[in-house]
Amino acid sequence: MRLTWSALGFALGLGFGGLGCVPVSPGTTTDTTSDATGCEPGSLGCVCMEDNSCDEGLICASNECIPGDDPGTSTGSVETTSSTDMTTEPGTGSGTTTTSGSTTEQPACDPANGVSNNPDCETGAYCSSGGECVDCSELAGDDSCAAVDPNTPVCDPSSGTCVECLEGQAAACTGDTPVCDGDAMTCQPCTSNSDCQSGACVLDTGACFPADSVIWVNRLGANCLQATGSNDKPFCEIADAVESVIDTDPRLIRVKPSAMYTKQIDVSSGLTIAIMRESDETDPIVLQVANADSIQVAQNAKVYIEDLSIRGEGPTTAAGVVCNAALLSLTRSEIIDKRGTGAISNDCQLTLEGSRLYNNSGGGIKATSGAVEIVNSIIGNNGSGGAMVSGLTLDGSVEVDILYSTIAFNFAFGPQALACSQGATGSIRNSIVFGSGDQNSVECTSIEFTTSAVDSNDLMGSMNKFFSPGELQLGWFVDVLGGDFHLTGNGPEFNGVAVWSDGDPSVDYDGEARPVVDSSPDFAGADIP
Repeated sequence: MRLTWSALGFALGLGFGGLGCVPVSPGTTTDTTSDATGCEPGSLGCVCMEDNSCDEGLICASNECIPGDDPGTSTGSVETTSSTDMTTEPGTGSGTTTTSGSTTEQPACDPANGVSNNPDCETGAYCSSGGECVDCSELAGDDSCAAVDPNTPVCDPSSGTCVECLEGQAAACTGDTPVCDGDAMTCQPCTSNSDCQSGACVLDTGACFPADSVIWVNRLGANCLQATGSNDKPFCEIADAVESVIDTDPRLIRVKPSAMYTKQIDVSSGLTIAIMRESDETDPIVLQVANADSIQVAQNAKVYIEDLSIRGEGPTTAAGVVCNAALLSLTRSEIIDKRGTGAISNDCQLTLEGSRLYNNSGGGIKATSGAVEIVNSIIGNNGSGGAMVSGLTLDGSVEVDILYSTIAFNFAFGPQALACSQGATGSIRNSIVFGSGDQNSVECTSIEFTTSAVDSNDLMGSMNKFFSPGELQLGWFVDVLGGDFHLTGNGPEFNGVAVWSDGDPSVDYDGEARPVVDSSPDFAGADIP
């Protein structure tokens, strides 16, 4: 049915005639004059007066008079922004309400949801206890990075996030991850002694030897007879310092190379020790034990030795080191002139780096089971015509990794450079491996040789350079009989035989730089001339 204009007017009149005071909702525009029901402008619940004022005790909000906070206030206004017209402060993720010219921050996040990774925070990574989204630079007290997560206690101001560590702020890096990687801002294991404040790294775990529990040794120390192991009262012998260690916590023993040490070192089961010279010294520590093995390492012990010269004395066939089901690492050390074998490893993890064994009558190294790693090292002029141990003899399931090393001019009853029984596995790369010149020196088909100088017919190919036994010359090295296996001249016989690969040592036996470019030709053996 179609309504006429008069009928429509009648209907509207009825609609408004039934109203009393007409409250005005936000956004509604209403005439400020009194309507037919007598809702007086300026009174409670009615429209504001023309000057936006209201009766005493009321304030004007969105053209409606409402109770005011101050009973004595009769004029004023309140601007309330709608949901589509709210002012959002950067980083709060929430709107603000402006009342009588003042601004009140609305909670941007719920602390009950956690301080970090709060789903309510769109900007700023953390929700403070006050309910504000902030970055880590605004955290403090109970809201600190350490309180947020003890695993990330340091604030990185550049990203605004909590991290494990920053360069120069590595206090949080402890245990087996004591080193701060400044780029990644994470704690990492130590990989070299220089990573540690103490100057000694437990390489198999990545932890540092503690700097606050060093044991000192000085044979010529004034108070060594009243030794406590302190710097003022050092032990007279390395062996006494080792004997003083009664727990399994890692202990660093610092030795002054002031005189020769003569007492056999016996490392008990389960100990973790490092034997190193004082950091400001340049001479090696000399250990010369008469008629006995110089060092014995018991099962489950871990022993790291640096800059130690182990020398023979006496007619007995004693060894330089004997390791039993333990870990033994020799760095920049030597075993020379022992009447027995230089090193005997029984189910040990034996490592030689930058070290040499020479002129040991019983042979170079004999390993039974376990693992042997030899890097940038020299094994030469060991054994004799009747010796049962060659330069390196492997008995049983020994895993071998030999890199950039020289094993040459050793003497034995059998193969002179390398002999192994079935079960030995591993690789020899970028090395010099040959005998004394009268026979093929390698009898070990289970070890893979590559890019090395060899004198065994079985090793021809695989990018090895082959020399017949009759071609070998003592003159390729400075002094074979004296144990000096540096190459003479420009070492043309071994130049270009090796191939440097990523991850290989960056320096040679003496610390001279290698090419350090992947697939670059290089000198085989321990020395760059």
